[in-house]
Amino acid sequence: MLFVKALLIIIWAMLVPYLIGLLFRSKIVKNDSQNAGHALLTGYFIMFAFFYLLTMPLLLKSASLHLLVNIFAITCSVASLASIVICRKHIKNHAISVLVFLSKSSPIFLLALILILIQGSVLTLYQHIDEDDAFFVATATTAVETDTIVEYDPNTGAPLVNYHMRYVMSPFPIYTAVFSELVMMHPTIVAHNVFPAIFIPLSYLVAYLILSTFFTRQREHADYALFFLAALTIFGNVSVYTSSSFLLFRIWQGKAMLANVILPGLFLYGIHAMQRSRMNTNWIIVAFCVLAACLSSSMAVALAPCLLGVLAVVYAVRQRRFTPLIMSGLCLVPCVICGVIYLTSVVIK
Repeated sequence: MLFVKALLIIIWAMLVPYLIGLLFRSKIVKNDSQNAGHALLTGYFIMFAFFYLLTMPLLLKSASLHLLVNIFAITCSVASLASIVICRKHIKNHAISVLVFLSKSSPIFLLALILILIQGSVLTLYQHIDEDDAFFVATATTAVETDTIVEYDPNTGAPLVNYHMRYVMSPFPIYTAVFSELVMMHPTIVAHNVFPAIFIPLSYLVAYLILSTFFTRQREHADYALFFLAALTIFGNVSVYTSSSFLLFRIWQGKAMLANVILPGLFLYGIHAMQRSRMNTNWIIVAFCVLAACLSSSMAVALAPCLLGVLAVVYAVRQRRFTPLIMSGLCLVPCVICGVIYLTSVVIK
């Protein structure tokens, strides 16, 4: 049974996101020359965005959790199977390129990889208890036990009367609940032991892709930067509010994912979209990132527009075009909608 669960984790945490991202990049992003890392990261953003768009109407309709699980699982499975059939040559090329990449890796990159694996395995093998889990993990557990989507108070078990819109509009704990159902594990175990092994390396993948964007054709510089980032992160617990603390001690929470994976990913693909003079399909990935941000935390309503807005202003001035500003505004529509709903709920109260 343990082998089956481990296999399910590999499928839903690595293979499915990679295959979905590969299908999108090979068929939508024309002349895409990006590597398997971009396919995996893009796949995660697509899955998060789809999950958010799927969850919100089902939540408002008071649908059951198992209905959400079934629709999400079937859709992702169909997309993954289609990717295997359509992109089989790309899969083979990516497998070869990954092996070549690792075989040509410098010692400093291997040291960085070891540090990252250690950081990802600590919470998997040991335990850290965070006070916020009394709400976030309890919400996921309550959803599984009651087969509902945010209908019961995780603190008391009583039916919710007054909804906290900041949590309703950012239902990342429900993703934890759905993932736990897909891999047949308890939500608490998924949050505390499985997600750190997945999302901590994913955070460093985003960082390395950003470094590779800045150090084009200078892999050695990117390797050293990744090593120092991984080393400094270990000593970043000078406050419970640092990005290092959120990464290493509570990555299973939506706000930690926002800070360490989604916003850096938005920065990465925002640069890719804006640095090209013509309209390009990278803007679709930016839109996926914004939806993923809305899923993760209510803070995305302010932080995502700030990040993308600064990038848009810089590139608009640099290129003397309004396209970055216009496209960024369109991509940020979900944040505007969520912000209006938050403010409306506050005024009504």
